Amino acid sequence: MRMEIIDNFKLRFEQKQFCPNLEDIENEDLKELARKLKGDSEKETLTNILEWQHRNIQYWMERGILEIPWLFLTPFYFFLSIFASVFVFSLFYLISLSFLGPVWSIYIGLAAALIFVIWSLLQSTLIKVIYILLFSFPVFLIIKLSILRSLSNAPFIESGLTLVLSNGVLFGASLLTIIYLVASYWPIFRGESRKNKIQKLIKILSDTFKISLSVERILNYRLAICRDYAKLTASILFRLNLDYEVYFITIPRHVAAAIKVNGAYYVLDQRLPIMTIDKWLIKWNQKKADIFFSKVLRDSNGIPISVDFNKYEKIARESETESPKVDTEKLTEEIANISRIKLGLGKAGPDFKIILKNLAIYYVDDDITRYSLTRAIKNKLENELCSNMSKISEIRICQNNKDLIVAVSL
Repeated sequence: MRMEIIDNFKLRFEQKQFCPNLEDIENEDLKELARKLKGDSEKETLTNILEWQHRNIQYWMERGILEIPWLFLTPFYFFLSIFASVFVFSLFYLISLSFLGPVWSIYIGLAAALIFVIWSLLQSTLIKVIYILLFSFPVFLIIKLSILRSLSNAPFIESGLTLVLSNGVLFGASLLTIIYLVASYWPIFRGESRKNKIQKLIKILSDTFKISLSVERILNYRLAICRDYAKLTASILFRLNLDYEVYFITIPRHVAAAIKVNGAYYVLDQRLPIMTIDKWLIKWNQKKADIFFSKVLRDSNGIPISVDFNKYEKIARESETESPKVDTEKLTEEIANISRIKLGLGKAGPDFKIILKNLAIYYVDDDITRYSLTRAIKNKLENELCSNMSKISEIRICQNNKDLIVAVSL
């Protein structure tokens, strides 16, 4: 029974992180985006989703870095609340001591400390803890002055000053975090009025520490970490077809959305190309992963009522990291077709080469993965040549162990 409760808690925690809800799926901006990304075939649609994210959503570096507190400092969260509650108790005790006496002052201090602990534990983000540490520093200074009045009690003075010093370290760390974030976000809102800039800075500071963001916020910021990408991808898939079954593939510190086509999982993980789950596990150097299953539930009238989320299975990697034999001729032909360029190379050889590191490892010869790989290579060419794609006269793709090499003549 105890393990069942723990497993259920973990499941709900996973769901809160990256599974969309009906509000996410019904977002108007998401509806418009899904209409724009719908292709003429399933392989085009899935590739469009990843390519759009690659072009339009940047990795949220600050959110990624400050995700560490959720992993390592969550147990410390409770300690911080208890730690700060000592000073809350001291403050209320000192304020009430002069007119209520020591007994009632202790009761008032304990009540204030208990209320503070309960309130702090109910907060959804660590940003509240930082605010507490920032605003409580003046309280600690008051306590320090009160301690210094009792110069005859040396051990008590030493303990108090050590406590104040510890809080000063936490205060400095908190202040530095806020300064770093404000400096990082300030350019984003350049051109806004001062009032709007401050309001948006406060909002994005809070969202930086949230464990889960709505699709509306993700699309508004155009910033994301893995669980945000997974939620956005799943929301787009559900918006395209409410009968889709969407999967979430999780490994330690990472999650990606996936869809099952003809019995095979295809993982849509932020960037092209789309991969089978086996190749995805190779990319992340993992032997196994957990799979969660999600679908939209409807009532008897067919109206969506909720998004279901359950543990599905654990899957293990089947193949090793040896590079498969890539059909480079077929890949070259498809690149040439979608880019409208010629095949083969002239006698003079290529003008430049693009080395695609490790892409040969992830190659699978099926329509979805090969098409997405083709689009990824085309995007690499556009990154190098911008609007000068028409200058390409010939192209050839070859394999060098784990890498693919695109040789281009102008």
